[in-house]
Order: sequence, then structure tokens, then C-alpha cells
Amino acid sequence: MMQKQYVIDPRLDSYQSFFDHAWGREIDRIVSGSPLELIVFDLRAAWKAASLTHRLPWLTMEIFKSFATSYDNAREPITKMVIEQIALDMSAKLRLTQTKRQELDKILEEIRKKVLNTDRPPETIISGFVIDKMWQSLLPNFEFNGSVWASQRLCYGAVYYAYEDFLVRTYRLAIGKPDYRMKFAKEFARDLAKAFSVELSDFCFSGEVDVARRARNALAHSGGRITEELREIGHAFPVVNGEIQITTAHTRALFDLLKERVAKLVPEALKRLPGQHT
Repeated sequence: MMQKQYVIDPRLDSYQSFFDHAWGREIDRIVSGSPLELIVFDLRAAWKAASLTHRLPWLTMEIFKSFATSYDNAREPITKMVIEQIALDMSAKLRLTQTKRQELDKILEEIRKKVLNTDRPPETIISGFVIDKMWQSLLPNFEFNGSVWASQRLCYGAVYYAYEDFLVRTYRLAIGKPDYRMKFAKEFARDLAKAFSVELSDFCFSGEVDVARRARNALAHSGGRITEELREIGHAFPVVNGEIQITTAHTRALFDLLKERVAKLVPEALKRLPGQHT
């Protein structure tokens, strides 16, 4: 029977949010009150949503941890209850003095630590088990792997889609042609260079951005299968059975790459809008 092979990042921390809130606040400040405000807002909203999707595996573990901790804190730890009951019964039956009772409590506490093989208080054990053990137990699960694998493909595509939409809408605004459509990548790069500069066009749409565009095309139009378009320029994606594999590192790196392009293009676009100043 045929079966998909998934490449995912096994590190739980790699699924934390990649969205840069400080960058978001600064870019909001720059475009506030300008015609670019809505365009940037839509970009930020799309990137934030992609980051939340990227974060779901980590958030799921945090929710389990919170539940386990709350549940454990809502009751007396079972080891503590057993020790206290033993101490109470032995003290009553043996008619121990207060000093002897304290000595017994100390001995029983030492026994508890030996049984649990830890010095941690019992209330931390369940929540620690959830994070340390449950995540590791989920990783070999084929369906769980598939959901994480698919979500990274979606996140990577969403980050790039939003950026390309931002580029085209910003270009339309800068040249005053609201009906402009991007038909071909090379043609758009030339148009962007005419409106701004060759250097800015290259920075925003060539090099690593072009690799991301081709990867996006492979995901959207070829089911993720490696394409000649992507192969001819080289890339850093793992390829398994002819399919490119998108992991957390690729999605995070793409966001970091594109946010720099947005920060560079926005002030230049504002200069070309009537009555706007950077």
C-alpha cells in the first residue's frame, strides 16, 4: 500500500509564533492615515493568521499542560494523601508523641521522593509529563504528522500569497492604475523597477523571494512536486519522493525575509503618493 512520507520538525518550540509584533507596530505607525494603511493591515492580518496556524501544535501542548496543572492543583496530590493517611493511622495506633510524629513524617516524605525518583513537588509531575512525554508520543502518529505537514505547506503558501498581494496592490497605488494585474513574474519585476528602481525591484522580487515564489507555484499548481522552474535556480527544501518538504524553519525564514522587503518598500511607496511624507 502506498503511503505519504512526511518531513516535520520534531522540536516543539519551533512551532511557537513567528509573527514579529514590534515590526507590526512600527509598520502600522509608518502607514497610519495613508492610502497604504488598509493594504498593510490586510498583509498583517494574513501573516498573523498564518502564524496562529503555525503555532497550533505548540498551543495544543500548552492547553494540555494548563488543563493538567489546573486539574492537579484542584486536588490533593495522591502521594501526599497516602502519606498523610499513613502518618495519621500510625500515629493513632502507636500513640506517638509530637516529636515522633514529626520524625515519622520526615521518613515518609523521604519514601515518597524515592518512590517518585524526583525531588519535584507532586503537583508539577503531571504537567511536566504532558509536555515531555505526550509530544514525543504524538510524533510517530501518522495522522498527527500529516496534519502538521499539511499546515506548514498552507502557512508557507499563505505568507507568500499575502506578500505578493501586498506588492501588486502597492504598485497599483503608486502608479495610479487600480486595474493592473500581474500576468508574468518577469514583466512585473520590470514594471516594479520602472515605478521605483531596479535595486528595489530586485530586493523585493528577486533572489530568495523568487525561490519562494517558485516554491509557492509548486505547492499551488503541482501538488508540491518539485518543478523544473524551482530546480533550475537551486533551493534548500528537502525533497522526498519528488515532493518538496516545508518545515517550520522554512516558514519562519520566509516571514523574516519578506517583512524586511515590506519595511523597505513602504517608505518608498509613500514618497510617490500625493501629500504623503515618510
